[in-house]
Amino acid sequence: MALLFFSRRIIAGTRSEIHSRIQNGYKKYYASGSETDHLDKDQVQNDEIKLVAAHVGSGYCRAALVSIKGELVKLAAMPYKVFHQGVFSEASSESIWNTLVKCIEKVTDQENLDKIRGIGFIAIPALVCLDANRNPLTASASRDPNINVIFHYDTRSSLEADKVNATHHALLKYFGERVLHGLEESKLMWLKNNLKEDCWDQVGHFFELTDFLTWKATGSFVRSSGTLIAQWTYEIAVNGNEGWNAQFMEKIGIPEMAEDNFRKIGSVVQRPGTPIADGLLEKVAKEMGLPDKLPVASGIPDGLAGCLGLIGCKVENIADDITNRMCIVFGTRAASHFVLSRDPYFVKGVNGPFRDSVFPNMWLNHAGQTTAESALEYIITAHPATPEMTKQIGHMSVYTYLNKILKIKAQKKKLSATSFLTKDIHVIPDFDGNKSPLSDPSIRGMISGLSLTTSLESLAYLYLATIQSLAYSTRHIMSGLAQQGHEIKCILIGGDLGQNSLFANLQKDVCQMPIVSPQEPRSKLIGAAILAAVASKTFPDFRHASREMCGMGQVVLPTTNADEISYHERKYQVFLKMYDHQLQYRKIMSGGIENSNCKI
Repeated sequence: MALLFFSRRIIAGTRSEIHSRIQNGYKKYYASGSETDHLDKDQVQNDEIKLVAAHVGSGYCRAALVSIKGELVKLAAMPYKVFHQGVFSEASSESIWNTLVKCIEKVTDQENLDKIRGIGFIAIPALVCLDANRNPLTASASRDPNINVIFHYDTRSSLEADKVNATHHALLKYFGERVLHGLEESKLMWLKNNLKEDCWDQVGHFFELTDFLTWKATGSFVRSSGTLIAQWTYEIAVNGNEGWNAQFMEKIGIPEMAEDNFRKIGSVVQRPGTPIADGLLEKVAKEMGLPDKLPVASGIPDGLAGCLGLIGCKVENIADDITNRMCIVFGTRAASHFVLSRDPYFVKGVNGPFRDSVFPNMWLNHAGQTTAESALEYIITAHPATPEMTKQIGHMSVYTYLNKILKIKAQKKKLSATSFLTKDIHVIPDFDGNKSPLSDPSIRGMISGLSLTTSLESLAYLYLATIQSLAYSTRHIMSGLAQQGHEIKCILIGGDLGQNSLFANLQKDVCQMPIVSPQEPRSKLIGAAILAAVASKTFPDFRHASREMCGMGQVVLPTTNADEISYHERKYQVFLKMYDHQLQYRKIMSGGIENSNCKI
């Protein structure tokens, strides 16, 4: 983590430019300034029922007007400030809220409000701190009262997470047997240990960011079970029990959270998609340009919303059974892998099983990669050939340009597959640790096969090897899920990285699975709109809403070329060996040089 932040500070200008070029052609609107776009408006009748999807990501807010067919009619996005320093990643809840309101106002401007049926809020996992008067309360070492949001990828509470794991509490089985620094209770422990007077002693409410947004919109303190079981230890157990665990809170050193029926973290909990209180407050509705008392849905974290917006995608010749589908949702930093089941499965290194998180009466397992597109950006920006490349490609996407180079190189070398170019280059992509299936935050990225070559060709090969490593990581995750009972028959990919044809092709060939790319890659916004559709009774339930709103998808089938299958099998074995080697290196270094067989 420290290495990644250091690199980003050194090459901040270059990285920003590369990020913009990487996204060129993907319709990302949060890179700079604010934009409003009308999307496919000719396909949507002006008098058609619409829903509002509101999303807070890392450093940006988005709002979309979505038809009941799952078409994005209008989209607006604006950035907000994220404060990065060392292990800290923080923001202001007021800045986030005000930015999101402006986005919503842009997409509702000049619309027929009678046709807007509901609004769904989703957000990146983050902890929000408020004082007893419901004002922002600092969560920052800077003591700035306005900096009151801690993002889940902030690693300040790594030691506290280790202390949670040392309890060996039964709740840990719902987190793959080991929690990481993203668990909100570990952040509460950090606040108590480090900001007791400035934060802990004054706190009135801790919110998950999604629940903070619905509180601001409705005035209701109700929490969504979808947010609490994903990022907290709120339990919907396999034995039917539900609720917070006071004994656990005491064991990890924050018994105060159990006081007054857990009021500070959520006494009233309801299912995702359930309408909250009386809907939008009059003042908020006026600011957003929406009707007073518009139904507001209980929300979910944005990754889960991405799964919800993918899972019902209609594809010819692909099984309709949603329990046979794995959804991969890509964000700007990491990736999440979701599978649903009718029965609960415990999988080491994988969160869950969580009930009712996406569909009622179904269980969810949530695996993930700590880096995905961020790993590719890091590899590209760190390479010496990148500055010259950016001068050559104009406004072309970096991915498109590198994909073309790889295709040309493979043709010149008379290779039957582009993948064969990386026979001697191997990558472990876990620059920020391994979430699944190893659940080891101390794992770090590895590259084998580096040379002193600074050519564009070497950049393209390293880029390809990194994409391959992300596919091998997906296969690693799938293997763990399959061993515990999941039967996966296809993979659905949401998010911008899924629009990279090379990436999708490698996923299908490495995993030997059909890959489905939805017509609408912004599955998180579709998921938010589905929540709104259910809360407003536009559709009777999640199944009907997802069937109508997830849209169509295009499928690509895995290669049947025996040489290519064998090649990926061998590279996958190298991939696994690299993990073994890293653990061996750690063991050697922890015990000193005498444990090594190397003779000096």
